[in-house]
Amino acid sequence: MNSVKKRTLASAMGTLLLYQLLLPIIIASILTLVVVSYFTANILETQQERFNDSISYSIEDFIEYSSRELDAIAFMVSDASIEDINMAMQAQWSSYDIFETFYLLDSHGMIITLTPMDQRYLGFDMSRSEYYLSVECTKDINISSPFPSLRTGEPIVYLSRCIDDKYLLVGELNLNSLQETVYANQPRLPEACVFVVDQRGTILAHPDFEHVTKKDNISNWEIVDTGLREEESTIYYWRDGNFWFSTAESIDPMGWLVITEIQFGVVFGPYIVAGLGMVFFLLLIFSVSLQRFSIAAQRQVVFPLTKLGQSSDALASGDYEKSQVLGQDTYSLLEIERLVDNFQNMRQAIISRATLLRESEKQYRRLVENSPDAILVHHNGIAVYVNNAALQLYKAENLETVIGMQVLDFIHMDSKDVASARLQRIDEAGYTIVMPMIEQKHVKFDGTVFDAEVITSSIFFEGRYEAQTIIRDISRRKDEEIRLQYQVSHDFLTNLPNRFFLEDVLERTLAKAKRAQTVGAILYLDLDGFKAINDTYGHATGDVVLKVAAKKLENALRKGDIVARLGGDEFVVLVDTISSKKDVDQIANNILHIFSDPIMIGQDEIHLSLSIGVSLFPDDGETAQILLQTADTAMYEAKREGKDRFKFYSSQMRVQTEERIAIVTYLQYALIREEFTILYQPQMNAKTGNLTGAEALLRWNHPTRGLIRPGQFIDLAEETGLILPIGEWMLKKVCEQIKQWEELVPEDFHIAINLSNLQLMQPNMVSIFEKNLSNSGINPSMLEIELMENIVFQNPREALNKLFKIKSMGIKLAIDDFGTGYSMLGYLAHFPFDHLKIDQRLAPNLPVDNKEVAIVSGVITIGQDLGLTVIAEGVETIEQVNFYKSLGIHDFQGWYFSHEITVDEMTKVLKNNFLS
Repeated sequence: MNSVKKRTLASAMGTLLLYQLLLPIIIASILTLVVVSYFTANILETQQERFNDSISYSIEDFIEYSSRELDAIAFMVSDASIEDINMAMQAQWSSYDIFETFYLLDSHGMIITLTPMDQRYLGFDMSRSEYYLSVECTKDINISSPFPSLRTGEPIVYLSRCIDDKYLLVGELNLNSLQETVYANQPRLPEACVFVVDQRGTILAHPDFEHVTKKDNISNWEIVDTGLREEESTIYYWRDGNFWFSTAESIDPMGWLVITEIQFGVVFGPYIVAGLGMVFFLLLIFSVSLQRFSIAAQRQVVFPLTKLGQSSDALASGDYEKSQVLGQDTYSLLEIERLVDNFQNMRQAIISRATLLRESEKQYRRLVENSPDAILVHHNGIAVYVNNAALQLYKAENLETVIGMQVLDFIHMDSKDVASARLQRIDEAGYTIVMPMIEQKHVKFDGTVFDAEVITSSIFFEGRYEAQTIIRDISRRKDEEIRLQYQVSHDFLTNLPNRFFLEDVLERTLAKAKRAQTVGAILYLDLDGFKAINDTYGHATGDVVLKVAAKKLENALRKGDIVARLGGDEFVVLVDTISSKKDVDQIANNILHIFSDPIMIGQDEIHLSLSIGVSLFPDDGETAQILLQTADTAMYEAKREGKDRFKFYSSQMRVQTEERIAIVTYLQYALIREEFTILYQPQMNAKTGNLTGAEALLRWNHPTRGLIRPGQFIDLAEETGLILPIGEWMLKKVCEQIKQWEELVPEDFHIAINLSNLQLMQPNMVSIFEKNLSNSGINPSMLEIELMENIVFQNPREALNKLFKIKSMGIKLAIDDFGTGYSMLGYLAHFPFDHLKIDQRLAPNLPVDNKEVAIVSGVITIGQDLGLTVIAEGVETIEQVNFYKSLGIHDFQGWYFSHEITVDEMTKVLKNNFLS
């Protein structure tokens, strides 16, 4: 066998090209073409720039001349009448054929007059036009983009000038004039095209005027885009199937562009022809060499590579047997021999990898089929494989229903845009990529929409990269999240928003109100006497009352207002926008009115009322916490004034609130420090002159504040519950004092103490009285309990039950301040009262006012008919005494007979049995 001289492919090819001198000739030809083209381009660029300069100067002169015409009219318009303005505009328009129309607009953009006159456009509103909105009065002359003429419909641009901030003078500059200017300066360069565009890329002048009439926009042309960014530019670029050599120059001050273009082929055509001739000559030379080169190339390169290509095709198609066509041939080129060796190694590696892939795909299918999550494999958005879980999730009838479908068809419209972008990124990746997990809405075959958690990634599937999407139905989890979110933000009893929800909405409302500079309100509501309802009827009934109250509040509000329950019997209403305090007055009065009617809980009729505090934002606070505090302060002020009303917050209330807090703080230690004392106000029978009893009155001597009157602390003691230990202490002291006076007091003498609503409703109230009667050893008839009528009739059934038990002990009962509260006479006959006390407030002007006389007379008659001893309290004058005596009343209590006196003073009175 003959030995073969082996050499590299580069060495063999280089020798052939070198011998034929092909490479040097080609390089020389290319260099020649480049040099000639370069100088030709420079010459052409200079020529085009000169044309552009000429046209730019002409257009600038044209615009400047037009501006001077407009200035001439503006000078005459400044202080002239409309008639003079019309004459000036008509004269200027008639003298020059530049402007199509002159318009004079007022400061609101309305056409005052125009030339030539056309009645149709007088009063026409141009204030909304794009041009009018872009006018800057700081400029001497404003130049618009091209528009169809308002009057003629011809393509025009507007030149305008502001006059003393009163008028806007507008001239329609016909683009035909601009077109003529361009024609007059059209370059003599063959095939060159010159045109003008505005700063938006809209054609203003062009050899083909149709482009102007159509307002063609060519801002997407590269020369226009470059020219708008640079004052002068010359570029080559591709457009409409041709290369163009283009020069652009900016025209001041309009920002327009003059563009000169010529096709690349027109300039360089001769050089291209010359180049083609040179190439043809080279081909002749090359063809001679090619025959020798091809023989060598066929033998040393082509035949081996052809056999290698056939084997590669077989290997790619999986025909591993046919891929072995390469034998043990010896090759003269080292690269070919190395390529064959590498191919054989690659073939073995591919066979091994293919075996592994087949096993991997089998394992993948087993895992996917048994997966509880729905899995779709798709190629370019088309499903090519799905598992059983996916068929069940989407309620598909069979596999064929899903295979071949667009994956996006499974996705709801709300999620399609995001899903499409993710799929596109996967399809374009070409390698393994995992997209982050997201939540989407998907659609089943039956139309059901559900929430899904989705992970999309690329995998190697059946010999290529495919997209795999794993879908998990999270509808139950989302429903649970919504339910939990609702529970967190709403009250479980009334289903109203709770404090957390309210504070969040309130903060956002405050921020919105601050930006918009609007006013809103917070109404802080508290049910009056709700604790008594709970104590009397139980918490189950109390819950029903709260639900009814919540529903009443919702019905009382305007659309958009929010009511929330803070807890207990406290509610808050948020009114986000009001025009004045009257709006709040109306809302608050409406709420009070709705609660004026009693509600029925089973067989029981319950009266509800509200105390409402109002704070306005931003005046009363700029944060949710401060607003709620100020509204709460106003609410307590409403309670202090008698409940069942509303109060606006004022700065004075803060002082009062601080005072109340201080008193409550002092009150907590008053019993421990023995700061309370008891005074007594005697009661007497004016007919016999004998003492009949006395009323025990609680007084508080503070070590630094001195005497604190009951009106300053009794209501606070009731609100805080401190009235219970204070009341029990007072009952104990009074019983002990009665025991000390037992030998001094006359027959039928009694000491009266007042009982609050909280004391009456406490569960162990009866046992407290029993214990004190037993410990003191007094005659029960010497003790009298006074109750105000609003306490008694607030919860009549509970009160009636307890009062009968007290009465059965021998204790006397009196109804105090009769006529100032509920005055439910129907109930009065059923209660076991001994005394009825008429308060002075019932008729303060006795005996002068005849109407008051009639009222008091009627009350006395009712009391006497019911067998009650009527006592007139608060008597201060002899006239009042004589009036009551005329009606048969002889039992009195008041300052006319005696003020409150100490224990020692009362002891002296009892010893003497008369008042000094």
